[in-house]
Amino acid sequence: NPQLETALLDAIEARKSEDLLGSITIVVPSDTLRRHLQWKLCVDRRLALLNLHILTFYQLALTLVLEAQVAERASVRSEFFFQELVHHLLLQEPESSRLAGLHAMPGAWGALLSTLRDLKDARVQPDLVYEGLSQTQALSEATTRDLFRFYGIFLAQKDALRAYDEDDLAALAAEGLGRSPFLTRQQHIFYYG
Repeated sequence: NPQLETALLDAIEARKSEDLLGSITIVVPSDTLRRHLQWKLCVDRRLALLNLHILTFYQLALTLVLEAQVAERASVRSEFFFQELVHHLLLQEPESSRLAGLHAMPGAWGALLSTLRDLKDARVQPDLVYEGLSQTQALSEATTRDLFRFYGIFLAQKDALRAYDEDDLAALAAEGLGRSPFLTRQQHIFYYG
């Protein structure tokens, strides 16, 4: 929306005219929008970016996590890494598992990873669900039991490797919000997008 963009740029310009060295952060949802705002501020408005941080949500989360020394940059892993982790764990599945045959189906690794992430995002506790399912005798529950057992193994392996994805970073960053020197230094924080 051009009107909202103009209003944001006017607000930034006003804050910077009051205090050129004042620290301002703008949080945006995408890198494309981040670059667009940088261009607008530098070229169209001729504004210096000194102490002006334009960050995506991911960049903000990474900044806060690194600042709190909760995770190292190398611990943030790619989608490919997690698909390969799923593949590696599927290779170790017992033959009696309903998931055992998936190791030979590369397309299934990503689908299974999506399911595991959905469970993680919902904060499902695999041990409790698996325990409940283990107490049933229904054959139709066997696949579900195997899935939750595998989910527990996946989470344990992920923790052992200290391997984080972008969603994990956001959760880790949220833990230290109140103690963040970076956020404390900011005179203004804007969200745009």
